[in-house]
Amino acid sequence: MKSRCQRNRFRWVKIREATIIFLFHISLILITMTQKKLEKIIKAARGEIPADLVLKGGRVVNVFSCEILEVDVAVAEGTIVGLGRFEGRKTLDCRERFIAPGFIDGHLHIESTLLTPSRLAPVLLPLGTTTIVADPHE
Repeated sequence: MKSRCQRNRFRWVKIREATIIFLFHISLILITMTQKKLEKIIKAARGEIPADLVLKGGRVVNVFSCEILEVDVAVAEGTIVGLGRFEGRKTLDCRERFIAPGFIDGHLHIESTLLTPSRLAPVLLPLGTTTIVADPHE
């Protein structure tokens, strides 16, 4: 019997859209990043220098493959640089905890919530929504 996750796999269109959003996000990061920061991120990703922060032993939820991976998550300059085995200047023990990506709400009418953005954020963040694409009414 197939799991719910296997039955509800992303259609190709959804994967393509998610990939485009991801690549757009990465390109924005690279555009705003200095050469020195970029070099540090690449070195940390390769394991040549310690990452700024390593989340040790957490269960990473891969929302594309529907897998749960027990790996370390390395962060440098505020950017996730890798999954695997990493050393860092600061580590957090995440054993027995799940690490999941934030939800990007691709279509939200803020005015329909009757809240200001500063009041809406504390409501959305605990539910896992980290980014919204606002579509104002005409």
